[in-house]
Amino acid sequence: MFSYLKEYFNWKALAVCLALVAIGLLSIYSATFDINNAANFRRQLSWAVIGFVAMVAVAFVPMKTIQRLALPTYAVVFAILIIVLAVGSVHKGSRSWFGASGFGGQPSE
Repeated sequence: MFSYLKEYFNWKALAVCLALVAIGLLSIYSATFDINNAANFRRQLSWAVIGFVAMVAVAFVPMKTIQRLALPTYAVVFAILIIVLAVGSVHKGSRSWFGASGFGGQPSE
């Protein structure tokens, strides 16, 4: 399994991605610096860690599996985009959000 990653994983893309995340974190830290309230920085850092873990997990999925799941995944995402037009909540004049129990999200993201 690790030999697959050594041969096919794009290490340059990982380095660029980590550099961009680091620049983003530094920008948020410097723009919102407050020793007593670093919530924005911590929230962004936690999402960066979650994204990194997801990237590593997907890197171990064989390409055949990804190819087999591509069309069903596309169909589900397309259906969600259609559903949000019917039952989504309106924010700033746009019906592009799902909202439930204080949580919300845009399926386009």
